[in-house]
Amino acid sequence: MTSLHPMLAEKRPLIFTRPMERLADHFKLALEQGSSGMHTHGDGRIGKTKAAMLLARREDWRPWPMAFYLMNYSNPTNASEGYFFNSILNATNQKTLSRAFGTDVLARARNHLMRQCHLEQANIIVLVINETNRFGESEFSHLVSLENDIDLAGKRLFVLFMSQNDADPGGPQSIFRRMPIQISGRFLNTKHHYTGLLWDKPQDELENGLEDDVFLGLQQYDIGVLHGEEGIPCSRWFAPRACAAGWSLCSQYQLIRQVATELRAEYDLPELEPWAMQTFDATVYYLIVRVAGENPAFVEFTAKDIRKAFQFSGYIELELNRHPDKRK
Repeated sequence: MTSLHPMLAEKRPLIFTRPMERLADHFKLALEQGSSGMHTHGDGRIGKTKAAMLLARREDWRPWPMAFYLMNYSNPTNASEGYFFNSILNATNQKTLSRAFGTDVLARARNHLMRQCHLEQANIIVLVINETNRFGESEFSHLVSLENDIDLAGKRLFVLFMSQNDADPGGPQSIFRRMPIQISGRFLNTKHHYTGLLWDKPQDELENGLEDDVFLGLQQYDIGVLHGEEGIPCSRWFAPRACAAGWSLCSQYQLIRQVATELRAEYDLPELEPWAMQTFDATVYYLIVRVAGENPAFVEFTAKDIRKAFQFSGYIELELNRHPDKRK
């Protein structure tokens, strides 16, 4: 290899998946509706944060110009205005104001967001906040103050709340509890359930002419993750001989599905559930780079190869964490 392939980098490339497309579609509808936010929720490790990152990088799905800001929210003992708006400043690599009044920090956060929005020639400021399952009424009230200021300045704030269903012990968590109308009416009218890759198409997509999410995810490596001056697709880069003979990663979809089904049965797990992006990414990496890429005579994956890939990715361990009652 003449240069380092993206699949060999410390952070492998993100692929655009059907769950991401669904999120983008719902996002656009919420914007058109006039909402000031959307609550996106789902289980841990399924790819919510990476989806937001990729949407922030791409512009082809956006109905209007937008300036994106991504931030993580910790678990404060006192969610004061100062703490909340300093969190926004931290996320945008700005100097915080530890000894200022809350209104001063609000003004600094607002001015920075407005300035960047102007530089990007956008009228919409999108604030993506991870771990909003930690939110209480105070955090929402601070966002009301921020939105009011941004609205007066002639711009629009849209908050994408990223919430993890299984973040805390004791069952699914939700910020969709009863809130005052000035909060719920602004931010909580729209809700999106983010999933891992679906093995079967949802009912409302049966006639869209596409394959299921897992197949389409595998196909991304056959046609994308390009490398080299000629832009060679990932599968062909690591398995040129097999691809020349007609092989592709998605051509082995049925065997991958079969192995996943067998593994779940062996551990008494429920039938196929949405595939978390964390283990999907690692499984594909092992198959393409370690199995196909390290064998010049590679023709196709065997069931044994695929079982090893699932083992490498931690697939069963993650699924058992979702169903602790199935641990033997």
